[in-house]
Amino acid sequence: MNKENYPNLFFPEVYLLNGGYKDFFTQHHEFCYPDSYTTMLDEQHRSELSHFRSESKKGKKGSRTQTKLFWDSDSNASPAKHLTFTDEDDDFQLKPILSKAYPTCAMESRLNKGHSAKQFVRKTDEGKDLIGDGSRNHTLPLETGKHTDLKCISSKTVITKLFWDSDSNASPAKHLTFTDEDDDFQLKPILSKAYPTCAMESRLNKGHYAKQFVRKTDEGKDLIGDGSRNHTLPLETGKHTDLKCISSKTAAAVHRGDYDTEVDSVTIVDCRYPYEFNGGHIEGAINIYRQKELRDFMKEHRYKKDHTRNIVIFHCEFSSKRGPNLLRYMRNQDREMNKENYPNLFFPEVYLLNGGYKDFFTQHHELCYPDSYTTMLDEQHRSELSHFRSESKKGKKGSRTQSRLHLRL
Repeated sequence: MNKENYPNLFFPEVYLLNGGYKDFFTQHHEFCYPDSYTTMLDEQHRSELSHFRSESKKGKKGSRTQTKLFWDSDSNASPAKHLTFTDEDDDFQLKPILSKAYPTCAMESRLNKGHSAKQFVRKTDEGKDLIGDGSRNHTLPLETGKHTDLKCISSKTVITKLFWDSDSNASPAKHLTFTDEDDDFQLKPILSKAYPTCAMESRLNKGHYAKQFVRKTDEGKDLIGDGSRNHTLPLETGKHTDLKCISSKTAAAVHRGDYDTEVDSVTIVDCRYPYEFNGGHIEGAINIYRQKELRDFMKEHRYKKDHTRNIVIFHCEFSSKRGPNLLRYMRNQDREMNKENYPNLFFPEVYLLNGGYKDFFTQHHELCYPDSYTTMLDEQHRSELSHFRSESKKGKKGSRTQSRLHLRL
C-alpha cells in the first residue's frame, strides 16, 4: 500500500508477543477474561479446528511474492543487506539480482531517487532498533525470540508498559504524558482506545488531582495505595516484589504496641485453614481463608478517607500463596469499589508478613495463642485439608472479571 512512498508505513511499529497466550496466561492470568486457557488442539473443539484451519488458508495462494527478495512484507528486518553503495558518490543501486529481476519495480524506482532512501537504509543499517519506517527507535524493550526477523516483547512488557500490573504498586506515571504548557494530560493511546469507558480514565481526565497523585507516586515509591502518605511500617524485600512486606520483628513490634502513637488500628488476617488457625495463631488475629469472607470483612470495616491510620497485615503459613493471593484480591476489590473515586481506597495500607506464621512463631511464639504451630500438611488433619481446599475454591470461578483491566495501584 506504500510502495510509492517507501519507506513510509501505516503500521511501522509492530511486535510479536514471545511465548504467545500460553506464556502470558501462565504469568498474568488475572488479566485474561475469562480466566482460562483453551488450547488449539482441545478435544472438544476438533471440528472447529478443522473449519478454521481451512478458512484461514483461503486467499493465501499466491500471496507470497518475490517481494521477499528485497523486503520481507511480514518482517521488520532492515533492507540494508539487500543494497550496495559506491565509494565514489552518493549514488547507489540494488544488488544485481534485484535490478535484473525487477527492472520496473516501484520499489527500485523509489530507491533510485537516491538521497532520502539511501539515508533511510543507512539509518536502519546502523540502528537495528529502528521501527519499520526508520523514523525512530522502538518504544518497547525488545527481547530475542524464535523469529529473529521479528521484533519480540515479553509478557511482562505487555503488562508493565501497555496496561498496569493489577498486582503491583508500580507508579502509573509511565502510562501518562503531560504537556509542558498546562496541567492537561492524557492516557497513552493504547489505553484510551482500548478502554474508552474505563472509570479510571474518566477520573484521570479530570486533571489536576489525579496528575498530582501520579507525580507523587512517581517520586515516592514508599507511598501507600492511595498516594496520600508514606508507609508507617519499615518495609523489607520479599518473594512477592509487587506487595509491601514487613518482617516478623516489625509485626511483633506492632503487636506489642510500639507503633500505637502512629497507628490507630491493626488487623492481622490469618489466611490459613481453620484447623491451622486453631492449632496456634498470632494473638488477636482473625481467620479469613475465603474470598467471600474477605468481601464481608471489607463491607463491614470500610475505613473512611481521613487522617487515621488503619493497617491490615496478611499472612498464611509461609506467606507464599494463600496470604498474598487474598491480599491482592482485597486490593482489586477495593479498587473496584472506588473506581469512581480513584485513587481513594478503603484499605490503602496493607502489608504481607514475610515468612508467614512459621517464621513468626519461630521468633515470637510467646505472642501466639495457643503457643503451638499446626502445619497445613499435618497428618491428623488430612481430611480437613481436603475439605477446606475444596471449599476455598468455591466462588472463585468467574470471580475474575474484566474489572481487572481497570488501572490499579
